[in-house]
Amino acid sequence: MGLRQLYFLLGGLLDRLVYLSYGLSIILAFIGVKLVLEALHENNLPFINGGEPVPVPTVGIGLSLSVIIGVLVITTIASLVAVRRNPRLVHTPDGTPHAIDDRPGHEHGEHGDGQPATASAEPERGRSTAGD
Repeated sequence: MGLRQLYFLLGGLLDRLVYLSYGLSIILAFIGVKLVLEALHENNLPFINGGEPVPVPTVGIGLSLSVIIGVLVITTIASLVAVRRNPRLVHTPDGTPHAIDDRPGHEHGEHGDGQPATASAEPERGRSTAGD
């Protein structure tokens, strides 16, 4: 598979992960809390607990990795289920929604009449549609 094909494949997959931003927000909040707890555990600021370490729980590497993987798996599954139920949730890179029709016999990007989604109602320029 070429790089261009891989780029478009990943772009199409990311369009379907509609809840990914929420999952990444949860992960960043978790990392922020973990950093604050670690800073309090190794405290050397004189105005917090007299410069002594604060007895706070520490979050281990295993738990951190489990939370990160768990959140990513949950948001991925939730996104794919949501898109399957409501195809209008999928967004294009420019932010406009588009539907995905996964039914057998229907090509992506086609309307129900078999016409490509990009076909316009206007005739091509230079061609006359009036009786020639």
